[in-house]
Amino acid sequence: MDAIKFVREWVETETAEGEVVLAVSLDISNAFNSIPWRWIMRAMEETFGLPTYLVEIIRKYLEGRTLEWRDSAGAVRSKRLRRGVPKGSVLCPLLWNLAYDRVLRTSLPPPPLHHGLLRRRYLGASGGGRLGRRTGDGQFGHSQDGKSN
Repeated sequence: MDAIKFVREWVETETAEGEVVLAVSLDISNAFNSIPWRWIMRAMEETFGLPTYLVEIIRKYLEGRTLEWRDSAGAVRSKRLRRGVPKGSVLCPLLWNLAYDRVLRTSLPPPPLHHGLLRRRYLGASGGGRLGRRTGDGQFGHSQDGKSN
């Protein structure tokens, strides 16, 4: 089943039953420019166990990259790069995914606080209280003991 379709149907079902649905999105500032090459290499070697020759091909592909620009006086300046994935390359998303896989596999709190998305009825950050069903006036019942008001 298509992931977006699954989420949409899940949200529609939960909200139709009066539940609250909360989704969290992660936006990593300057993501493709900031990933250290050592993370990519480590993931290829340790996490995914790729053959040495593939790791070396990618290492050579990344090595020796420089950024050049003209400063305010018009002089050409350059800096050797040690991070970032080449945008426009078909490898860009793959290399980023390899390195960030460990972030995505980070342990989350045990259920029922999550099940991929923040699981229905639970609010992980307010003393463990549980959101209840909507009341007739559009408000939500809430109590610290986890019971809906």
